[in-house]
Order: sequence, then C-alpha cells, then structure tokens
Amino acid sequence: MRKLIDRPALCDIVINDLARWKDWSLQDRVLALYGTRGFDIPSIRRAMIRYLIASSKDLPAGEEPPPHVVKGRQLVEELRRKDPKRVAEVERFFFLQ
Repeated sequence: MRKLIDRPALCDIVINDLARWKDWSLQDRVLALYGTRGFDIPSIRRAMIRYLIASSKDLPAGEEPPPHVVKGRQLVEELRRKDPKRVAEVERFFFLQ
C-alpha cells in the first residue's frame, strides 16, 4: 500500500488505510505531497490532515509520547500554518478518543 501513496487516484484511500493500521512510516511523505499538483484535491488534503492528526494522538496510556506522536504533532502544526482553515475544518469533524 505504501507505494500507492504516490498515485493521486488512490492516495486518499491508501492514507485512510494506513491510518487505520497505525502505519505512521509515511508522515514526512504525506506532508511533502500535501497540496502538490495532483494532490491538491480537497478529499486528499482532508485524508492527509486526518492521517497526521491520528498519528499525533496514537499515544499509549501512561507512556511518554513515542517518536511518531511527537513528529505528528509537529507536522500538524506545520499544516496549521500552511492551511489553517482546512485543518480547523478537519479537526472540527474528526473525533478521536
């Protein structure tokens, strides 16, 4: 699935699956693709934001934040600076426990 992230036609589906599987290995790649040609479709952008938010909240109870959580938080903040309106929109409708 990781190889399919570079295909805009499948990207949002791939990203959603990776988030569901808690595969955070593509955090940097997701941010690099965000808003680039072919990946500037609103549904793809929302999937990317959800992926990064989910990675930032994948915190085991009672433990220090693992590297993917710290990285996810940084990347969400970077996206918040780039595209604050869309990040706020996704956060409003994206509920994680």
